[in-house]
Amino acid sequence: MPCNRRLRRHERITEQYEYKEVIRKGTVLAGRRFKSYLLIRGEARRKAGFIAGRGVGGAVERNRARRLLREAYRQLKPFTSPLGFKIVFVAGPGIAGAAAQDVHNDMKSVFRNYDLLTEERRSD
Repeated sequence: MPCNRRLRRHERITEQYEYKEVIRKGTVLAGRRFKSYLLIRGEARRKAGFIAGRGVGGAVERNRARRLLREAYRQLKPFTSPLGFKIVFVAGPGIAGAAAQDVHNDMKSVFRNYDLLTEERRSD
């Protein structure tokens, strides 16, 4: 039976106060294509948020940037630590022409730097 990798509503940051909390209190890690902010919580749930501002481009480019970030996170979600955390990804101008695999590899390195990947996924 295939693994359910959907990104459900309770797994997403949906409220503005949550975004602000993670960005204000979280640890920042800047990459070429996006920034990420991580806030470790005592909660059992993992939550992720995705932001693309006007610096990325027009509406089409911003929507594509968010889709790329969501898809990369969705693929890596089963291999992240069960530890409760909130993470926000902020797309940068470098994501505009990026391939999905490049964003996926960048996000994998972010999770490695935050030490949130489980052992079975680290080897690749």
